[in-house]
Parts: sequence; structure tokens; C-alpha cells
Amino acid sequence: MLEDAKRYVERKIKKIEYIHTKLPEGYEEKQNRYRKMRDELNVLQSVVKGLSNYEFGGTILKHFHHWSNTISNTVNLKALKRDDIYTDTAFVGYELSNTVGDKQLKEVCNDFSKAYECISEDKRKMNEKMGDIFEELSILKKKCKQIDHQRKTVNNLRYDLEEILQSNIYKEDQKENLEKKLGETSEKTLVEMDEFMHLSMINGVIKKIAKTHREFCKKAGDHLEKFS
Repeated sequence: MLEDAKRYVERKIKKIEYIHTKLPEGYEEKQNRYRKMRDELNVLQSVVKGLSNYEFGGTILKHFHHWSNTISNTVNLKALKRDDIYTDTAFVGYELSNTVGDKQLKEVCNDFSKAYECISEDKRKMNEKMGDIFEELSILKKKCKQIDHQRKTVNNLRYDLEEILQSNIYKEDQKENLEKKLGETSEKTLVEMDEFMHLSMINGVIKKIAKTHREFCKKAGDHLEKFS
């Protein structure tokens, strides 16, 4: 780890123009595409977190609390658990149903409460599925760490080989050893980057995020259908 950091600093301080050493055809182009895809994993994990946790706080819940405090003082708002916005909304409906005298309004409040209680339960189920998707992305990120380690090795080998070739002071077996290692490692890394981009199933993960959220939204809409 320390050695890798030292080599990285050395390459930054003493930059070399690569004249004698070449990487496999398409390596740099694939590397750029791989890095962009790798960086998207963090973005996707943030999306999953956002979709899983929005009901627990932030601007939405803040506005809800402001709105709830404008409701009639006869409602016991102090009893709100401030758990998640759907549970709190269900509780407001429940409290209102116990407060109002009009039978029809009481029924509406009860239906309102039950609908949001069901939505809250469905949201918890959605969050569990999102948790599984988050873990899938974590596994892909671990694979990226392995590939990134190999990319560093390729950079170090290429630097060392180019350095001795430009100095023109080296032993032939040293040069041949570096050439062999660079060739084998860069080819292997190229294959792994290519496989990651084709087999990482990021396309499938994105679809799974959207499908999971769509299923929740549909169920929520069904629970609220009677209010249309």
C-alpha cells in the first residue's frame, strides 16, 4: 500500500513521455469507459439510498410537520411518533377519525389512515428490496477495486520499462522480464475491464431500481384509488 503510494508520487513528480512502450490496442479507450462506469456505481448507490430513506426526514418531513401543526388543536399531534411520513400521515387520519362527529367524515378519515398505513408497510418492503440492490452494487465495487489494483500495476510496469529504455542503461533480462510482465498484466486487465463492462449487469441493476420503485408507486396508487 505504502509502496504503491510512493510509486504514484514518483510518477507524478518525474513524468515520462511514453515513446518505447505501448499498451494493447484499445486499452486506454476501454479504461476511460470503465472508469466512467465504475464511478456511476457510487451515484447509483446514492439513488438507492435516496429512494429508500426519503420518508424519514429532510425537506419532505419538515414540510409535513409544518402542515400537521396547522391542523385543529383537537388532534393529539404530540403523539406523532415522527417515524416516517407515511406512518405519521396514517396516524393523523386515525386521530381525526376519533375527533370528528360526522359519520361520513369519520369514514373518510379511517380510509385515509388505513391507506397510508398500507403504503407505509409497502414502503418498508420496497426498502428491503432496495437494500438487496445496494448490496449488488457493493459487490460490483469490490470487483472494481481488484481491477483498479491491476491498473496500477500496469502503470507501474510501463513506467519502469519506459524509464530504463530511455536511460539506455539496463540488463537485457531486466528488460525482457518487464516487457513480459507488462504484456501479460495489461492483456489480463484489458479482458477484466471488458468483462466488467459487459457482465456487470449495471443495465439490469438500473432496471431493477426502476421496477422496484414502480411497483411501490403502483401499490400506493391502488391504496389511494378510492380518493380519486
